[in-house]
Amino acid sequence: MSDALDGVELDLAGPPGPSIDLEIPDGADMDPLYLAFLGLWSLVLGASELSDDERERRLGELVVRLQGREGPLRFELFEISRRHEVLERAGRIVAGESRLKRGWLVPKLEAEIEAYRARIEALRAALEVA
Repeated sequence: MSDALDGVELDLAGPPGPSIDLEIPDGADMDPLYLAFLGLWSLVLGASELSDDERERRLGELVVRLQGREGPLRFELFEISRRHEVLERAGRIVAGESRLKRGWLVPKLEAEIEAYRARIEALRAALEVA
């Protein structure tokens, strides 16, 4: 799966305003989307302390960045949807084959086996007479 957030530059100097430190336990499997939501929430909280012009400028930059990521995210969603459809189709095919085997092939083979058994018995009886 491609990472739709590749190329996003992080400000490692920290947020412009007060911040809250989050401790992530070692080995914790954190979803990148969850971390992105935390970052957006931090932006919203930080924006409440900015002037109107600075807030508009930063939100405008954020909107431009998010719009730039919309294409890759849509493509990723399309790929997930396509893989789901392929798996669903494969499941239907397997289920259909299973129904076919149970409903037609197995009874047909059982009938043929019985016919061959009857022939074998007839041949054995003919051999014993001769």
